Amino acid sequence: MSDKTPEQRIKELETEIEQLKGEKPMPQAWWKECPKLAQKVMERIIEENEQLQAELEKHRWIPVSERLPNKEKEVSILAGDCRTPYIANALLKGGTWHIRHPNGIILVASWEITHWKPIILPGQEG
Repeated sequence: MSDKTPEQRIKELETEIEQLKGEKPMPQAWWKECPKLAQKVMERIIEENEQLQAELEKHRWIPVSERLPNKEKEVSILAGDCRTPYIANALLKGGTWHIRHPNGIILVASWEITHWKPIILPGQEG
């Protein structure tokens, strides 16, 4: 066993993992010799993965068939088809989508809105 703290060893292992990515298989001896350290590394990886998944979920396109946004809250919308997609900011009022343009608000009547996602500005929570 090493005289290093678990935190120092984790940092060393993270560096080693980064160096080994794509070069050769991960050496397995470290986790056999330090099961508590391996447990901590796995817990950290799982925690970071959960945080990343939560962040991705906040920014995904939500199908309108899954759910609609809160009324009177501006969101980004995706309309049209894969050949001619249309993305804009819009409000859902009384079951009708209203697109916000610099010159005013117009009704969306000719497009099928397929997805939406919240508008999250930098520094804002989703």
